Amino acid sequence: MAAQVHAVCANIHSPCCSYSGPARCRSTTVTSGGAALRDSVKSLQCSTASSSFSSCVRTHRQSGLFPARRIVERTVLRRSVENSVEVDSEEIVDSFEESLIRMRELVDLAGGTSKGVDDASLMRFLKGSSLNVDEAAKAFAKHQQWETSFKPKGFISEVEIANELNAKKSYLQGRDKQGRPICVILARNHTANKEDFDEFRRFIVYSMDKILTAASDSTDGKINCIIDLEGLGFKNLDSKAFIAGFDMYQSHYPERIERFYMVNAPLIFNGLWKVVRSFINETTSKKIVFVDKKKAQETLLSVIDADQLPKEYGGTADLVLLQDAFVPGWPPAKQEFSSLD
Repeated sequence: MAAQVHAVCANIHSPCCSYSGPARCRSTTVTSGGAALRDSVKSLQCSTASSSFSSCVRTHRQSGLFPARRIVERTVLRRSVENSVEVDSEEIVDSFEESLIRMRELVDLAGGTSKGVDDASLMRFLKGSSLNVDEAAKAFAKHQQWETSFKPKGFISEVEIANELNAKKSYLQGRDKQGRPICVILARNHTANKEDFDEFRRFIVYSMDKILTAASDSTDGKINCIIDLEGLGFKNLDSKAFIAGFDMYQSHYPERIERFYMVNAPLIFNGLWKVVRSFINETTSKKIVFVDKKKAQETLLSVIDADQLPKEYGGTADLVLLQDAFVPGWPPAKQEFSSLD
């Protein structure tokens, strides 16, 4: 494998590659015969002055110099890219692949660890940061540190959020037409200024983690969320809670929700939303859909079959409280991030 990898580095200037700029190999050995393309390139630290280095890598990949394991990894990466940018291009996949290689290096430098982290997880943070590799790496490292301190057991237990669960705010409902779990939030069951805000934040994390566990077998690992604003009164208007919810999503669960369907919004909500939306980034804003009450049934049935949609929105299903919903694999075992070598 070492000889093969060095052949790639040496052949960067060869006629089979379009790249003709300078390159430098700083490594002398690659010992693992099963090393993936990412590890090979990272070990070699090949510096290039042209994006056509991607073409060189692709040429040698096609010639069989890179192991089959990486082909599988690229297949997973391709699916993630296609779910994100709706393209079918090897060059686009190469571009994302190179960004992820760089992101792994920066995560390690930022105090996190990329060891044991799959490409799909990093890709979500990359997309959530508008494809800014530096910002994505910092965000992911910060997320790892937060997760260790906020969830020392690896998950939030129901005992820690008993008051929030008793308020009956969150529900887990079947699947949409793409197989994504459906979350329903009844905003009217939230009371402002009477909440233990730390418990509320734990409740958000519990809800996201349990619902995303249900999404582990979906095509893209995402969920759809219906936020029902019907019956909202002054006692329910809590900009701090809305801001905290969206901030938690953006900081720790980017690209895990396909759409936020805001249904049945009363006029009283307009003033609060003007405050909240200033804290929502552009990537998240594109996922928020306000649905008029008269069109709620039509809109939701276009993405969710009637037998999966709750009766309250024109379907035939009953609402199921999140804490009562059975989700295989929940609660999870404690997650450990490997320490840096």
